[in-house]
Amino acid sequence: MGGRPVDSDVLLKAIASDGYLVLAVADVAHDAPETGESAEARLARVAPLDLNDVRGVEQFVSAADRKADLAAKKISSLIDAIAAAQSRPGSELLKRADLHRIATIGFSFGGSSAAAALRLDRRVAAAVNIDGWHFGSSAGQPVDKPFLVFKSTNSMPPIEYGIAGRNTSAVDRISQAREHGQLALPQSRSIVIHGTLHGDYTDQLHGGNRWTEWRPWQPPLAHPAVVRATIDSATLEFLASKVRMAQSVGRAASSSVAR
Repeated sequence: MGGRPVDSDVLLKAIASDGYLVLAVADVAHDAPETGESAEARLARVAPLDLNDVRGVEQFVSAADRKADLAAKKISSLIDAIAAAQSRPGSELLKRADLHRIATIGFSFGGSSAAAALRLDRRVAAAVNIDGWHFGSSAGQPVDKPFLVFKSTNSMPPIEYGIAGRNTSAVDRISQAREHGQLALPQSRSIVIHGTLHGDYTDQLHGGNRWTEWRPWQPPLAHPAVVRATIDSATLEFLASKVRMAQSVGRAASSSVAR
């Protein structure tokens, strides 16, 4: 949540280098308010999603669902803008975009948004959810489109520790139940990279969130180069097989926002 496109710019550059048109957007919390935005709508857009809330997960999930829907609508608006630009002179780059072959990609909350856009907008052909939960008002409604999800394995600190840990565990169960139907479909795929933390899926892979000190609950961490190569190669393979047509250069619109 609160992320910007630079959080995943290594992956986005890899996708662009493979011949795709990449458009990156930030978390809706950074957007200017729309004319007449209600207090409730603004709260849904900018309020932090707090797993330390003693009131439990119901409010968290409800707020996250509303925010994922807002993010998905933002992606749809971006597609609308591309379509409109294609009919105007001076938009040669956007005219190359194939609106029948659009993929949404996001990390963390952006992964939720990417999946929500897949369900919301018929023009979105495929989605990649990079270690994000399954949010959105239609999160429990599987859609028969190509879907790839990456999952991390290590918790920090232990999942049972404190209010945040208990709430995280509860949200995990809700998300898994919602995602189950989607992953059961033949075009869906799940990849687990063992020894990874949530932050390993962004360019913060080498940052301070990768603890190097020993912790009794934490298995050895995966090597950053292995994680990076796995994410990049699996994503490009997925896009090539699900989005790009044979003998043609594909186009993809990408969403990169963080939980």
